[in-house]
Amino acid sequence: MAENPNQIRMDPADFSTLIPKEIRFSRFKNDSDGFATTLWKMLQWAEQEETRKLNLGIGWISGDEFFMDKKRFCLVTKTPINTLNFRLRNCGFIQSQRRLKDNTFWKCDLFQMNSTPLDLHTIDQRKQGNDENHNIIEQALFTPLIDSVLIYPPNPSKISLFKTDVTLLWHEIVGRQTVWAIDRKEFINATADRFCQSFNSIPGDQYPFDTQQTKFAQYLEANNLDKVKTARQMISYVLTQENKNYVTLLDFFMFFARFGPEECVLEKIHQLLCCSQAFDDWFRPGKQTFDDSKPMSGSYSNTFANCFIIKWSKNITYHIYNIPNAPTGNQTGFLIDETDKKFQTWHAVFGSLIVPTQTMQTYGTPAYDFTNIE
Repeated sequence: MAENPNQIRMDPADFSTLIPKEIRFSRFKNDSDGFATTLWKMLQWAEQEETRKLNLGIGWISGDEFFMDKKRFCLVTKTPINTLNFRLRNCGFIQSQRRLKDNTFWKCDLFQMNSTPLDLHTIDQRKQGNDENHNIIEQALFTPLIDSVLIYPPNPSKISLFKTDVTLLWHEIVGRQTVWAIDRKEFINATADRFCQSFNSIPGDQYPFDTQQTKFAQYLEANNLDKVKTARQMISYVLTQENKNYVTLLDFFMFFARFGPEECVLEKIHQLLCCSQAFDDWFRPGKQTFDDSKPMSGSYSNTFANCFIIKWSKNITYHIYNIPNAPTGNQTGFLIDETDKKFQTWHAVFGSLIVPTQTMQTYGTPAYDFTNIE
């Protein structure tokens, strides 16, 4: 499963031509092989070479468990993600361990490296109903929710893939398919648990303790805070939704556009809140919500999902966008403004605006306060 730096992933379309026609995933609808049988044959074929696992996005990790990079697998096999999810679920596949980066892990009774044709046929017969009709219904349910959402900078192919990823992540967090709204408290708890598991502390030098520009791991350690509880408080503070009691797929999409990718959500929220504290509490969670009593105030934009809008005292506005697939700590930056200038931190954004900071607190004092948040 580990990627060898000497191995290079081919273009998905080019690699798909190397898969033997008799085992191609798309063929199972037209011959006697069902989903489980075809998936098993592809796993056996991929097992012969590590480069096949890397390029196909699946491979055995034990005699009865395999990994799957769904994004890669769907690109190579030209399979809609919802079709794949439905067939995995309908055949009885279950996730065997938590997600690791792009890889999910799966098991199914009778599905093993040494499964017999009868075993695989038994799994295939678990299919109920019409796959295509179900996929059409599922697509019809969620597509209108996010189709009209805008992401900056505009890139149709990347945005389409991002929307697919967010929908998949939503289902994994919620734990149920075809569920498009969930109780707010349940969502916050599940999301905090998920993002704490996937959280990656940024490598490199630590920020000085006498500034607000701390890293999330530093902040937790210096203030002796529980990571999960703090994550719940942060998510609760920055999350917005149309209905105060429920969080929908659309609400989650907006949230993730502002703070993704998954492993960096907590770090990005933390950096935003530290920056707000350092510069006169400029940020207010909400759309186009400003504090006119301050020389500078900002909130989420009501146009692009990943946009933050900062308003100056003379009604001059400045737009800054989170790059949803850009991690924190990289050299190019994860924030981009309307001139396409990139920044590595929120503090760098305000440094470019030449805004005086308020008196910095010592690091021993929490950089933001959630006293009134449950």
